[in-house]
Amino acid sequence: MRRRAVLFAAMAMLVLLTTHAQLSGQTALALYKKAEAFLADGDFYRASDSLETALAINPAFAEAWSLLSRSQYELGEYERALGFIEEAFRYGPRKPATLNLKGFILLGLGRLEEARKTFQETVSGLPKDRDARFGLAMLDLGSGKPGEAKSRLSESLAAYPSDSRALLSLAAIARAENKNEEAAALLKEALRWLSDNAESSYAAAELYAEQGNMAEAARLAQNALALRPGHSGALKLLALLSYMEGSLEDARHFLNTSLKNNRKDTEAWFLLGLAEQAAMHRPEAEYAFRSILDLDPGDEIARIALENYIMDTTPFEDTARADLADWHFSRALDFERSFLNQKAVTEYRRGLAINPYAGKGRKRYADLLLSAGLSNSYLAELRFLDSIGKTDSVLKDAIEVYDSFLAGSVGRDWAMFGESQENSGAYSLGMFSLAHGAYLYHPGSDAVFARYLRDMLVFEPMVKLSRQVPAVSRLSDAYQLARDAGLDYYAIVSLAETDRTVLASLELRSAKTAALVKRIEVPRAGNDRIALAAFQLIAEIKNQLEPKGSLVSRKGNLGLVSLGKAAGIKKGDSFFVIKKGAVSISPDGKALSWKDDDIVAAITADRVDDDFFEGRLERMGFFDRINPGDVVVMQSRGKTAKKQEADLSAGINWSALYERLRKLY
Repeated sequence: MRRRAVLFAAMAMLVLLTTHAQLSGQTALALYKKAEAFLADGDFYRASDSLETALAINPAFAEAWSLLSRSQYELGEYERALGFIEEAFRYGPRKPATLNLKGFILLGLGRLEEARKTFQETVSGLPKDRDARFGLAMLDLGSGKPGEAKSRLSESLAAYPSDSRALLSLAAIARAENKNEEAAALLKEALRWLSDNAESSYAAAELYAEQGNMAEAARLAQNALALRPGHSGALKLLALLSYMEGSLEDARHFLNTSLKNNRKDTEAWFLLGLAEQAAMHRPEAEYAFRSILDLDPGDEIARIALENYIMDTTPFEDTARADLADWHFSRALDFERSFLNQKAVTEYRRGLAINPYAGKGRKRYADLLLSAGLSNSYLAELRFLDSIGKTDSVLKDAIEVYDSFLAGSVGRDWAMFGESQENSGAYSLGMFSLAHGAYLYHPGSDAVFARYLRDMLVFEPMVKLSRQVPAVSRLSDAYQLARDAGLDYYAIVSLAETDRTVLASLELRSAKTAALVKRIEVPRAGNDRIALAAFQLIAEIKNQLEPKGSLVSRKGNLGLVSLGKAAGIKKGDSFFVIKKGAVSISPDGKALSWKDDDIVAAITADRVDDDFFEGRLERMGFFDRINPGDVVVMQSRGKTAKKQEADLSAGINWSALYERLRKLY
């Protein structure tokens, strides 16, 4: 029905154009030739106009229907393109080129099985057809079968050694597999045969940018623009390169040029927001990010970028904070109603990070903490509300009730309630992103996501986070900064996106040796994929870190330890108490290390509250060597020292690579 509506509207327009075409004395063939020239220059709008006029004169002009379909395909109007290609089949033969166009349209629509059948129809009559084989290779890649994709591309290359598209695709796959020398050789060979193809020049520019050769990336992007003025990808890549170099005026120029051609280009709006942010132009940056949310309210990265910027540039009382926080509180309430309490907690925390003085949001968050058994944390939240004047008689009564109820809690018995709740044994962690960021979707989103991840980790008691989230040009820069700061670990975050999927990656490394502790990769698709990916990354990070606290105080044979329910501690968990300063992180970063002679006691969690546990100390050795400040670690020593071969296998977002390479058609 939808396709019929599209065709009906198109035919109505053709009727209106017929009279104009006849009066101007133009022939359908002449208009078709003009459209070919417009298409070659990348002017798809004027090409479409000429073709629609040609079809008004001759509605049975199959080649014009096919070219009109191609122009709509280039504009991303896949439904219209599919309708027009069917008209081409209606009036003309099922040529290989027309079939291949239909196959790529179906790829754009996500109708992969139909696309495969279409390409196979071409191959059945013309086995060595390059476009059809390329389409099938893209299908293999999008299905996570890079080996089969490489095989098809290599066969095409054997038949057509100068096929720059196959060379570039193989180079991109090799790059994704970290076969950098192979990728460089393939890319160098591809440059010999780029000739006058704008898309190939742009694809090569992206690859050079990923390799860090920004000068060659800029040259090739400029070449793509010369071949096709207004090339959206080339403009955005040049803008990104200018932004990275600090040439904000140049970045703004490229992006405004791109947005003149397409006001709905969310990638351009996103990068413009980052550029205006760097230039400290708050109204312009905010406008750019909000423009994306007007086009797509579900764009998580744009929302996070806007929130980060507002948090960095406004006081707590700013109304912009309240509006952004309320969006998260509303989502949290929806999750609560669906009994998805952990998701609700995450949303409340994000909202409170944006607007700490939100009374209703903090009260709902406190209630969730109480339902999770964290009574001390619940009372602490209520007391904060009272301190900022956001309580009523009901809340005051609740404070009084829980103040009495917790009179016999571990922290209260040890006179620790209201004291600093920070775990003195927490691991120090620095968060970094790579400066070049992502190229396919949301350019520069790595840094935005890394900051978001850092802000979520702040709520985890097992880690102490560095305040800043630097973007580094080289992995060695992150290592140097982390080691110089005396951190325990550092994490390098990256994000590979399409409009439908995301692959969030994090390398957790030892700050002392740079040893890779674990590479964590989380693929997600559908709604809330950024938030869900971040949640999973945090869970994986926590799983790598052995619980570690300190002996806060002792009363004879009783000890108070700075670990509690918030760190996942349960009654009955067993620990060693080790002499202060005697515990270190192993060189590979995967376990804690100490000498058995430095174990001064054992302790088992008996009473546990949110932030502390109390247990009976069992002295090791004849002399009492137990002192406050000693380190407390779980007796399941070496838990994270298991071999991690399976964890280190590099997962690759083949869908993202497929989205990039299919544009080479």
